[in-house]
Amino acid sequence: MFEVTRTMGLNVHIYPSTLINASRIGRLARSIQDTGLFAETHAVGICSGNLAAVEKLSPRVKIVRIRGTLRKGILGRILKLLLWQPRVYEAYKRQNVAVLAAHNVWVLPLVYKLSRKTGAIFAYNAHELETETINLKGVRRRVAKFIERRYIKHIDIVSVVNESIADWYELAYRIQRPIVVTNTPIDDGRDSDIRGELGLSQHDMLYIHTGNLVAGRNIPLILTRFAENPNVHVVFLGDGPLRSSILSTAERYSNIHWLPPVAPNSVVSYVRGADVGLCLIEHVSLSDKFSTPNKLMEPLAAGIPVLSSDLVEARRLLGNKAGTWVINTPEHELGDALQRLGKEDVRCFQEDWRGIPSWETQVEPLVVAYREVV
Repeated sequence: MFEVTRTMGLNVHIYPSTLINASRIGRLARSIQDTGLFAETHAVGICSGNLAAVEKLSPRVKIVRIRGTLRKGILGRILKLLLWQPRVYEAYKRQNVAVLAAHNVWVLPLVYKLSRKTGAIFAYNAHELETETINLKGVRRRVAKFIERRYIKHIDIVSVVNESIADWYELAYRIQRPIVVTNTPIDDGRDSDIRGELGLSQHDMLYIHTGNLVAGRNIPLILTRFAENPNVHVVFLGDGPLRSSILSTAERYSNIHWLPPVAPNSVVSYVRGADVGLCLIEHVSLSDKFSTPNKLMEPLAAGIPVLSSDLVEARRLLGNKAGTWVINTPEHELGDALQRLGKEDVRCFQEDWRGIPSWETQVEPLVVAYREVV
């Protein structure tokens, strides 16, 4: 199943998930494979249910799913450790592997052991501030910190998703500053008719919230404040547990709307049809405060401003515009912001907004690092 006939080795990325909609891993895999350094690039995840064991992303880039469990909780974590990780090890221990990349703190021991067995270069592509998430508490956080501190000095290439997290890793572990590869969204260049779908005109002030409709995004607060400000509209583009609450509120207030999720390549085109993006991430963990959410990057990629909670990266990206578009305490300031901001503020933002770097520009330092070590 995994035999490779060319003399060049494999580039392998390991992440304990089904890899459904794992856009960051897919983009990294394709960009690194395009260097011509590797026979193939494999993104290795968990096979469960009717998911395909092998899924091609391009001629020499594939998702390889190995049988495991998606069970939650302590039992699920134990089963991944005892079943899925050993199966990954067995699948690749005799392969000609050039580089192995962990995409999660919990697979660092596996990737280290496999790199020692195969002689592969050891990489770590952290998707967030791995040991400081809201889900990690007590013993689990202490174990995660131990694992990361134990293995990080053995890693040849460390990459993270933004400048703030790079600073944190450099200071916390006294390592060379990690490479930064920010998640610049894909933009298909189209302009959607989102206002037509919602029955709105160009004169209506429209805010847009993208992504999962879950806790931690201040969604109940958004619903309350827009209900109090009927002259401005908000649309939620996405799905999740809070959809029913949004729909029930939308039935009572004509300025609150919901649209189902669209293909990842189309999100920016929908956002471009709005006036302002919403990124009101709650500071429930240090990882959240240092995050670069898609709902922050998608409006900026679309060339419209984003009304954001006080995220480190929001302030860095917005620069001197942060005073207008970053609010310190959404629960106290969101209502005032909806009354204060208008079409003229959007126009002022767009007049001198220079955009964000493309994905190709962002990933280039990592590509260079791969070339150097391989």
